[in-house]
Amino acid sequence: KDKLKESISKKSEKRGESAKQHAKDAEDKARNAKSESERGKWEAVSNVWRDVAEMFRKENEELRKQIDELVSESEKEAKANISNLDFSEKNTLLKIGDKSKQLPSPKQNETDND
Repeated sequence: KDKLKESISKKSEKRGESAKQHAKDAEDKARNAKSESERGKWEAVSNVWRDVAEMFRKENEELRKQIDELVSESEKEAKANISNLDFSEKNTLLKIGDKSKQLPSPKQNETDND
């Protein structure tokens, strides 16, 4: 879970940092512009890149939430499946989802090994 979150976070953070760097570069160009129209153009570019960086931040946050929800659901389902395991001598039945398989009795295996 943590590795997956970290991997997705790193990719999203890299994209966000790249967008922030583009915004900074555009701001620098706006400051060094020789005309008002050129300054306005680079300020607009910078604003777009800041919006993109914010979009990536929100996307990363949402992905983390989705991963947490999926992991939580998977854990609940795994626990439910484990609780459905019946190791009684009469009924050694393995259930996973909607499928089940009859397992040999542990005592039967002991006599088979003798």
